[in-house]
Amino acid sequence: MSAGSLLRSFLGAHVRGLGGSVAAGDAVTLLGAAGCSENGVRTALSRLKARGTLLAEDGRYRLSPAALRDLERGDRRIYGYHPMAEDDPWMVVLFSVPESDRPVRHRLRSELTRLGCGAVAPGSWVGPGHLADEAVEVLTEQDLARYVTVFRAARPVTAADRVPSWWDLDGLARRHHAFLDEMGPIERRWSGDGGTDEQAFVDHLNLVDAWRELPYLDPGLPESLLPPGWPGREGVALFARLNGRLEPPARAHVRAVIEGGAP
Repeated sequence: MSAGSLLRSFLGAHVRGLGGSVAAGDAVTLLGAAGCSENGVRTALSRLKARGTLLAEDGRYRLSPAALRDLERGDRRIYGYHPMAEDDPWMVVLFSVPESDRPVRHRLRSELTRLGCGAVAPGSWVGPGHLADEAVEVLTEQDLARYVTVFRAARPVTAADRVPSWWDLDGLARRHHAFLDEMGPIERRWSGDGGTDEQAFVDHLNLVDAWRELPYLDPGLPESLLPPGWPGREGVALFARLNGRLEPPARAHVRAVIEGGAP
């Protein structure tokens, strides 16, 4: 994983719980255990500062209010994955963007994809109904809501036949399988003797980093609309098990380093 990706996972998983700020030296020490170079970590910190994710303050980097809001929203996806039941409502998103605003159209499609929506037609997308409020919130923050109308609706009558064309289910399945394969050795290690708090931190950081995008891309469709042997539910269960096992010792290691109690 890149230093930038691991840093974002570290900020969301640990820094908020320790006051929302971290010294550059502590970030270098902690992420160094995960294989990141000092230069890579410092460069990643500078880039997040330039984007407004981090604010430089008294020799430390503090999460900005916008970043905290995004991370809190992310918690609902990463740690509170919500698969759809058969009778749950759906979200329908209709949008119209002038031909002269192609970059806006591209941004809108990217945001809808990241929200877990699938494309029914060029200006018609669908997704889980429980994400409607979040979709409006995100699109408003991105100044895209004025192009969009969002409805809640009953399940589409032809959903079973059309779902494979709305979402890349094969691609999602490959990502779920890759996550399960990558986390298998970590689960085996912690099913036995485990390891040190530092090892727990490294494994937990890799766990969060490998998982955190999947709940955004996978809409959590009802079982009847998924192909046989769908790996998504297994991935959700594995993440929950490992997060519950690794987060406490990982948090203890981070606290020890930041408070000066670890080498």
